[in-house]
This record gives sequence, C-alpha cells and structure tokens, in this order.
Amino acid sequence: EHRRLFISKSTRFQLTNIGRAAFKAGIDYERTYAIHAELKLAQKQLILTNYAHLLYLVVSFNSNTKGDELFQTDTNILYRAYMLLDETTQSLFHLLGFTEAIAVKMAKTLSVQGPLEVKLNRLYKVLVLVDILNLTPIHIVASRYNVERGMLQTLINQSAAGASAIVRLCEQLDDFWCYKSLFERILAKLDRCGTMELEALLDLPAVKIVNK
Repeated sequence: EHRRLFISKSTRFQLTNIGRAAFKAGIDYERTYAIHAELKLAQKQLILTNYAHLLYLVVSFNSNTKGDELFQTDTNILYRAYMLLDETTQSLFHLLGFTEAIAVKMAKTLSVQGPLEVKLNRLYKVLVLVDILNLTPIHIVASRYNVERGMLQTLINQSAAGASAIVRLCEQLDDFWCYKSLFERILAKLDRCGTMELEALLDLPAVKIVNK
C-alpha cells in the first residue's frame, strides 16, 4: 500500500529542470511547481489584449490554497464589477470556467463555493490590480472593492515581487522564453503605480526610479 524508496551508496541524484530553475531563481520548490503548471496551462490560451491574464498568473504565484490571502472577496462587489467589464476581461473569467449561469447564482447566494472559489478570489485581486495599473486613485480603488489602503499597497508590493520571481524563473526554463519580456513589462507597470503625471514622467529617457 505504501511506496518505499531505497537509497544506497551507488544511488544517483539528479535535479529536475523545475528543481534546478527553482534553486537558481531562489523560489520555494512547491511554489515553483504550482506556478509552472499555471504557466504551462496559460501558454495554450494566453489572453494578451490587456494585462488581466498576466496579472492573474502573478496573483496565482502569491496565492494560498483558497486564494483569500490579504483580504476577502466581496461577492456582491465582484458580481457588479464583472457585469461592467469589457468583453476581453470577461473572456478571462469564461476561460477559467465562470459562466453567466454561475454569475447569476453568485448574485443570488452572494457566496463563492466549490472549485471556482480559488479562481474567483484571485480574479477579485486581478480587478483591483487592473484599476491600479489604470492609475485609478488608491482611495477610489479601496472604496470600490472595500479594501483598506494599506492592504492595497501590500498587494502591489507582493505582486511586484511575484512578477520579479516569475521573470527569474522563466530565465531558467527554455519552454517559457516568451514569458520573460511580458512579466518584465508587468513588473515595470507595478513599479510605476502612482499618479498619471508620474507615469508620463517615467517614460522620459533621462528619468528613472532610484531605489534607496
């Protein structure tokens, strides 16, 4: 009933490609394995008409088993926000299994349960990050999604760190060569989260961010 592994002096150990990438990128193996599966799946159907799908992968990197880290999802707000989304962003919800029927059911019960729970909890954070990347003032985003401003800043910092980690990981895996520049772009956008005037200023060639 139980598998056993017998190790002798002649036993050879060899790193897998994922294990080697995790070591070089400085990422926990279990987290690396989980995001590797997410990236592999997304490779076949990646939506690049906006940043939402890439942000979903960044959020997935930092996600716990329920996707409810940092703050809880307000299902009433999630439903209303979903109904106002453009077709492209709604297509990400559909890709992840969120149908109109489920949306109506969620509106009636005001709860998220079952296999979709983790995905919808992640998507809630994606909607928050999309607004932030669109330079919506932080206090408006906080009010819109019923989230404390401090948590929003934590989400931004956590997402930037996640995007940076994914870039390091993709540098080590030839299969993910196409992801590197995409997540570098996301990282740059997250680093610039501020006012509209700051975004335009940082586009100037002689201006750069200095980390002290």
